[in-house]
Order: sequence, then C-alpha cells, then structure tokens
Amino acid sequence: MESRIDLPLKDLILILCDFNQYKFWHDQVTEGDVKMKLSSDNTIIGYQKHQAYSHWYRERDFLFVRHLFKNNDYYYLVDKSI
Repeated sequence: MESRIDLPLKDLILILCDFNQYKFWHDQVTEGDVKMKLSSDNTIIGYQKHQAYSHWYRERDFLFVRHLFKNNDYYYLVDKSI
C-alpha cells in the first residue's frame, strides 16, 4: 500500500507510532503499545488488539516489527507480523 501525506516528517512519525492515536483513525483497534524499541531509533516491536466485528470474527491481536527508513527522497514504513 502506498499513501501520500503532506505533513512534516517528525509529525508523521509521531502519528504513525503513537498507538494511543490509532483508535481515532482505525476504529477496529482497541489497544496498542510499543513493546520494545530496538537499537536503532527507527525500529520497534509493537502490539495491537482489534475488536471482534461479528460473531464469525473474534477479537484478534497482533505482534509486529515496524521499521522506518529512507531511500532517496522517499520514506518507507514497513510492518511485519511476528
């Protein structure tokens, strides 16, 4: 997925990594947390819990690695489930 957002980089990083803000732009997220910051400032291990949205889909939680990097003039935010 690719998105273009016109914000200063510092503000964008704060929004994307502040798990307390997730519920405002993703209504399925009920909980989130940074479990660990890795040696570099641009990599974390994160946790998210999503609410159940029908009797077929129970509440789910996710543990993932999130990494931010720059390539030329573009910044990339990559998540990988673990």
